[in-house]
Amino acid sequence: MAVITTSHHPGLTAEDIVDIFQKRFEDKYQIMPTPRHPRCDLIVKRSAWTGIWVRLEQGRDKTKLVFYGNAPSAWARLILLVSIFPSVLLALVFWHLFVWKGITDEVRAFIETAEEFR
Repeated sequence: MAVITTSHHPGLTAEDIVDIFQKRFEDKYQIMPTPRHPRCDLIVKRSAWTGIWVRLEQGRDKTKLVFYGNAPSAWARLILLVSIFPSVLLALVFWHLFVWKGITDEVRAFIETAEEFR
């Protein structure tokens, strides 16, 4: 996630940001307003897999644009989640079976045999 703080523009709205991005990127990317999305005001979409989510934040004395990369398509996000989650789960199982198991067994043996815990 990146944050860019600009000079204070209290009158700047999410609709203005959409217009600004459309003028700059309309020939290269699809600009998708997201008026009801709580975390972004617009998506700069290159493909279903590649995009930037942008949010305008107005502070008392500063204006910030927060943006981060994300897949614009809900299906692409779901596929990424489904493909990444099993990999992480498999890595945790492997880590538990082969790395943590040794130290877990050692600590269990210590607790079961130590005089202090009897």
